[in-house]
Amino acid sequence: MKNKKIILGIGVVLIIIIVLIIVLTSSKNYKNKTITENNYETILEEAKNANLTDEERTQLMAGLLKYTFNQSGIYGKKVKDIIEEGKSSDLSDLKSDLNDNTVKGKLNNISKDFVTEIWNDVFCNISWYVKYGTSSTGENLDIEYTLNKADNLMSKRDEYNDYINALEGEEYSQIKYIWEKLIGEIDRMYARIKEETPRKEDKTYEYSTGNFSEYSDDFKKEIDKLD
Repeated sequence: MKNKKIILGIGVVLIIIIVLIIVLTSSKNYKNKTITENNYETILEEAKNANLTDEERTQLMAGLLKYTFNQSGIYGKKVKDIIEEGKSSDLSDLKSDLNDNTVKGKLNNISKDFVTEIWNDVFCNISWYVKYGTSSTGENLDIEYTLNKADNLMSKRDEYNDYINALEGEEYSQIKYIWEKLIGEIDRMYARIKEETPRKEDKTYEYSTGNFSEYSDDFKKEIDKLD
């Protein structure tokens, strides 16, 4: 009887060890997978059920989002590389799943992280600066720092523009039309501040924000209509 209990105990331990080996091997195999154009979608699907910790899964999602507008940049990297990249990401706005990689999600990112930001942090502030000598909130404005922000934001301009222009389907026709108007205004206002540095409380400095607000508002409305 005693021997049977010992044998049973050993059997249970062996089963546990085998299960652990399978789980660890499965996790290791997934992390070592190289992402390619052909298996990209499969990698995303497998992420939902892969044997990753919650933290690793979140980091993977954050890493993937870095390539939202440049998917080809991820090809050739291993899953574990993307997890590592995700460790340094700001996760405050990260969704709880992998469904952000949609056209609507990407367009919302463009609207929020480019259009809204360049308006709030650059164009609107400069408009107030040349008229009243302050930012739009009445605070001091470091114009050199503001111009540097504009340069950093505009460095993504071509990437976003190429993405939107490449959209196919009738459902995107109005978005593309409005975007053409909107990016035209952005280019015009950016070219103006690069041509001549804005001057504090100088009403002789010609600076118009044109139809930016109308175009940007309509751009957001069209994005919201998407499924």
